[in-house]
Amino acid sequence: MKFLNMKTAGLISGLIGTLLATSVWAQPCPEKNVNYWQAFTPGGESDLSARHQQTVLKRKCPAIETIVQYKAGAGGADVVANQYTAG
Repeated sequence: MKFLNMKTAGLISGLIGTLLATSVWAQPCPEKNVNYWQAFTPGGESDLSARHQQTVLKRKCPAIETIVQYKAGAGGADVVANQYTAG
Protein backbone atom coordinates (compact mmCIF):
# COMPACT_ATOMS: atom_id res chain seq x y z
CA MET A 1 0.00 0.00 0.00
CA LYS A 2 2.92 2.33 0.73
CA PHE A 3 4.15 1.91 -2.85
CA LEU A 4 0.87 3.19 -4.28
CA ASN A 5 0.90 6.21 -1.99
CA MET A 6 4.46 7.11 -2.98
CA LYS A 7 3.64 6.60 -6.64
CA THR A 8 0.54 8.81 -6.37
CA ALA A 9 2.47 11.48 -4.47
CA GLY A 10 5.17 11.47 -7.13
CA LEU A 11 2.60 11.77 -9.89
CA ILE A 12 0.82 14.66 -8.20
CA SER A 13 4.05 16.53 -7.47
CA GLY A 14 5.17 16.01 -11.08
CA LEU A 15 1.92 17.44 -12.41
CA ILE A 16 2.11 20.45 -10.09
CA GLY A 17 5.71 21.07 -11.14
CA THR A 18 4.76 20.90 -14.80
CA LEU A 19 1.91 23.37 -14.35
CA LEU A 20 4.12 25.81 -12.47
CA ALA A 21 6.93 25.55 -15.02
CA THR A 22 4.68 26.22 -18.01
CA SER A 23 3.16 29.29 -16.38
CA VAL A 24 6.64 30.69 -15.76
CA TRP A 25 7.56 30.28 -19.43
CA ALA A 26 4.50 32.15 -20.67
CA GLN A 27 5.44 35.38 -22.39
CA PRO A 28 3.38 38.52 -22.91
CA CYS A 29 2.01 39.43 -26.33
CA PRO A 30 4.44 41.13 -28.71
CA GLU A 31 4.09 44.88 -29.17
CA LYS A 32 4.38 44.82 -32.97
CA ASN A 33 2.91 42.63 -35.71
CA VAL A 34 4.58 39.26 -36.29
CA ASN A 35 6.08 38.47 -39.71
CA TYR A 36 5.97 34.70 -40.28
CA TRP A 37 8.30 33.82 -43.14
CA GLN A 38 7.41 30.68 -45.04
CA ALA A 39 10.09 29.01 -47.19
CA PHE A 40 7.61 26.78 -49.03
CA THR A 41 4.77 27.43 -51.45
CA PRO A 42 1.22 28.12 -50.23
CA GLY A 43 -1.08 25.16 -49.69
CA GLY A 44 1.42 22.69 -48.29
CA GLU A 45 1.77 21.27 -44.80
CA SER A 46 4.02 24.14 -43.69
CA ASP A 47 1.43 26.66 -44.87
CA LEU A 48 -1.34 24.87 -42.99
CA SER A 49 0.79 24.88 -39.84
CA ALA A 50 1.54 28.60 -40.24
CA ARG A 51 -2.14 29.42 -40.74
CA HIS A 52 -3.06 27.41 -37.66
CA GLN A 53 -0.44 29.22 -35.58
CA GLN A 54 -1.79 32.49 -36.97
CA THR A 55 -5.28 31.79 -35.63
CA VAL A 56 -3.97 30.61 -32.24
CA LEU A 57 -1.87 33.77 -31.85
CA LYS A 58 -4.83 35.93 -32.85
CA ARG A 59 -6.94 34.35 -30.09
CA LYS A 60 -4.22 34.90 -27.48
CA CYS A 61 -3.14 38.37 -28.66
CA PRO A 62 -6.03 40.04 -30.52
CA ALA A 63 -4.27 43.42 -30.78
CA ILE A 64 -1.60 42.20 -33.22
CA GLU A 65 -1.60 40.66 -36.68
CA THR A 66 0.43 37.67 -37.84
CA ILE A 67 1.50 38.17 -41.45
CA VAL A 68 2.47 35.01 -43.34
CA GLN A 69 4.96 35.82 -46.11
CA TYR A 70 6.28 33.39 -48.70
CA LYS A 71 9.99 33.92 -49.36
CA ALA A 72 12.38 31.52 -51.02
CA GLY A 73 15.18 30.61 -48.64
CA ALA A 74 13.36 31.87 -45.56
CA GLY A 75 14.50 28.81 -43.67
CA GLY A 76 18.15 29.83 -43.91
CA ALA A 77 20.16 31.97 -41.55
CA ASP A 78 21.12 34.28 -44.43
CA VAL A 79 17.64 35.86 -44.54
CA VAL A 80 17.56 36.40 -40.78
CA ALA A 81 21.02 37.97 -40.81
CA ASN A 82 20.00 40.35 -43.61
CA GLN A 83 16.82 41.35 -41.76
CA TYR A 84 18.72 42.34 -38.63
CA THR A 85 21.44 44.22 -40.47
CA ALA A 86 19.13 45.98 -42.94
CA GLY A 87 16.60 47.36 -40.63
